[in-house]
Amino acid sequence: MLARLPHEYETWLGIGHTIPNGDPTEPYAANTQFSCALIMPPLSAPDGFSRLDLSDSRMVNFYSVMPLHPKETEYKLSRGLEGLTNKLDSVRATDLIDVARANACKHRKWFGLF
Repeated sequence: MLARLPHEYETWLGIGHTIPNGDPTEPYAANTQFSCALIMPPLSAPDGFSRLDLSDSRMVNFYSVMPLHPKETEYKLSRGLEGLTNKLDSVRATDLIDVARANACKHRKWFGLF
């Protein structure tokens, strides 16, 4: 779906773009709440992997796709990519898909003096 999107809609994909799974948005599978794709740099790839310069002056960019929970998508749309990436770092999210990954924007209640 993501690979065809730029061709079918005469658009482009780049780092920070979010693409919902349908309208209304639905989870990708029954075993997860992920319902949106975030385009990111290839986080787990070696340095220099993000771009390939071809001999005919064309360039190919490589991206990773990070699935997002609905609250993470809302957070990114309201507070931006940098804020979301800080949240994702807090749950040690990577570009390796883990259907059980914690929701980085889940409301957590703190008890005591905090």
